[in-house]
Amino acid sequence: MIRTPLVVAAAMAVSALASVGHAEVIKTLTMDNHPDGNAAPPFYGLRLDNILGSGTATFDIVDGTLTVEDNGGDLSINIVTRVFGGTLDSSGGYIDGAFYDIEYAYTQGIEATDKGWKVTGMHDGNSGLMSEVGGDTVIELGSKPNGSGLAFSIQANGHRLDNDTTTWVGYGWLLPVAGGAQDWLFTATDSNIPTPGSTALLATAGIIAARRRRK
Repeated sequence: MIRTPLVVAAAMAVSALASVGHAEVIKTLTMDNHPDGNAAPPFYGLRLDNILGSGTATFDIVDGTLTVEDNGGDLSINIVTRVFGGTLDSSGGYIDGAFYDIEYAYTQGIEATDKGWKVTGMHDGNSGLMSEVGGDTVIELGSKPNGSGLAFSIQANGHRLDNDTTTWVGYGWLLPVAGGAQDWLFTATDSNIPTPGSTALLATAGIIAARRRRK
C-alpha cells in the first residue's frame, strides 16, 4: 500500500498524541452557582465560613470547569475555577470581596454511579489551593466525608432542585482550618469542549479532506 506524505504525517500525529499520556477526558462540565444554598443572597457555588475572618463566607463562580478523567484505569475529578466572594455583611454583600483562583483534584475514593461519580472516605490526596488574584492569600483545601462517608458528588441528580432529576450538581465537604460550613454546592452543564488531542486530530482530518477535494 502506497502512503502519501500527508497520510504518513497524519499517522505520526496520531501516534505522537497517543504517546503523550494515557489520561482520557470522560466528561467536561461548566460550573455555575446553585440556586438553593443555605446562605443566600447572593447565589454561590462555594461556602467557606470563617475562612477570611469571623462570619459566613460565600463565593460566586465566575468561570469554572470540572473534568472527569481516566488515567490508565484510575479516575480523577479536577476542578479549575475563578470565584468572587468573601465574608457576608448583614445586607448580603461582601465585606472583603476579592477574586480567587481554585485548582482542586479528587484522585482517591472515586466511584462511578448510574448518574455520574461520587467520592467516598477520607483521603489526603483529595486537595487543592485557593489563591487570591493579585494578592497574597492562599488557602489550602482538603476533603472530608459526611456521616454517610460521602465526600463529594458530581451527578446528574438535580440535588436540592425541586422535581429536577437530570441537572448535574456538584456538592461535597471541604476541610480548611476554620469552623462553620465549608462545602461545594454548584450546578453544572455539559460542555462540548474537545480535548487537545481530539482538536489536533480533527484539524489533521480537515487538512486531509481538503487535500483530497483539491485533487
